[in-house]
Amino acid sequence: MTKREIINQINELYNTLKNLEINSQNNFIMQAKIIDIYRQYLQLLVQIQNPIPHLEDNYQLQNGNCYFYALALPIPSYFKKIYQKTASAFTLNVGELSNTFNYYPFNSKDVLEYLYADLEYLKIKYYASNIKDNPQHNGYKIALFVDEYEPDYHFMRQNIDGTWSQKYGYNGSILITPHVNDFLLDSPHYEYVKTLEIVKPTIRR
Repeated sequence: MTKREIINQINELYNTLKNLEINSQNNFIMQAKIIDIYRQYLQLLVQIQNPIPHLEDNYQLQNGNCYFYALALPIPSYFKKIYQKTASAFTLNVGELSNTFNYYPFNSKDVLEYLYADLEYLKIKYYASNIKDNPQHNGYKIALFVDEYEPDYHFMRQNIDGTWSQKYGYNGSILITPHVNDFLLDSPHYEYVKTLEIVKPTIRR
């Protein structure tokens, strides 16, 4: 598909969302429909995004958590507004884009499985990397940390200038961090798990 065709399909999804009849008697069904539309939206969006996220685009990522920030997957305010008519906050966990997340508590192995499933669902390629290496596949790096006691996870992403950035939760701020070790010093219960280079299926302009 061309970029224009993808944008047209995204606009069709917005129209579908706009025409949903929100009924308080079947909130669960409506939430599932909205999330399904959102999944389709992301599958299209990743094809026309910048292959490497820019710091100046951070404002688009205010509605997500650390995971959606690291992957530069926005939750558009319109999706959030419609979803909240079902009396629920628009929050998704790692693994829910691919419908693989299914239980708490989880461990590092579980989070990695959920992450890989989401990336494959979005057709995002991923390669093992480490904190120090430069990207080798024209992508950018994300790092995963897990606290198995809470349990909780945290993601960071590397910016084009070599710094790292992160977002704390859905309501937290976005912070620029010189090095991932700074997060570990501030959050001693988390353990570093893995660094991946991710490459989005961006179509040629």
